[in-house]
Formats: sequence, structure tokens, C-alpha cells
Amino acid sequence: MTEIERLVAWLHATIQADKALAEAATEGPWEAAIDDHGRDGIEAGVWAGNMNGRYIAEIITRGPAHIADAQHIARHDPARVLAEVAARQERITLYLAAKARQAAEQQDYAE
Repeated sequence: MTEIERLVAWLHATIQADKALAEAATEGPWEAAIDDHGRDGIEAGVWAGNMNGRYIAEIITRGPAHIADAQHIARHDPARVLAEVAARQERITLYLAAKARQAAEQQDYAE
């Protein structure tokens, strides 16, 4: 197996894993919710649908890192992941088609 074939196989595997997880996850859109409780800390959460929807994750912290975590989780809701999966799959398909055309052209020149 060539390096390119290994890369394409790895990309297909990661794309399929991302797709399976996104399809199994709670439907979005997901939103980050940040509540500053003063001395008691900052509550960072992720909701699905809207603020009255399903709670996905909650973190209580005194630092800003978990706010970024909640925003990151919300930004990668299932709909976005599925769109990225489709785009990555399309790029691989286009690459493989171009590679096949190139190989056919080289074969034509060799004959």
C-alpha cells in the first residue's frame, strides 16, 4: 500500500467515525450558555436546540478555559460535523478522480 493509499484509507476511517458519532448525537443546533455566578464560579454549558432544549454538557469553573470548551463543543454540533464530513469526502473523491485521469493520460502517452 502506498503512502497516498494509507492516507486515503485513514481519511475514510476518520470521516466514517466522525459521521457515525454526529448521526448518533443529539440533533442541534447546539448553543453555549455562560453564566457568571461571581465567587461561586462560572457555569459553562452546552444546550441542544435552544436554551429550553436538552442539556449536553455543564462545567463549573473559576477560569476561562471551560468557557472556551463549551463554545468549542457547541461550535461542533452534529449538523456542522456532517457538513464537514461531506466536504472532506467530496475532496477525496475529486482527488482520486484527478489521480485516475492523470494515470490514464500517462498510460496514453506511454502507448
